[in-house]
Amino acid sequence: MIGSTRQVRVYAYREPVDMRKSFDTLTALVAQGMRRNVMSSSS
Repeated sequence: MIGSTRQVRVYAYREPVDMRKSFDTLTALVAQGMRRNVMSSSS
């Protein structure tokens, strides 16, 4: 059996984005749009 005991939260960003942007730029858009710290496990 393969599994994880770690909880994972998944959020969906609903606005259209240009996927040609860099990872850092996409991260910033999501962080600002969702008002969440995408690198924190407690957000």
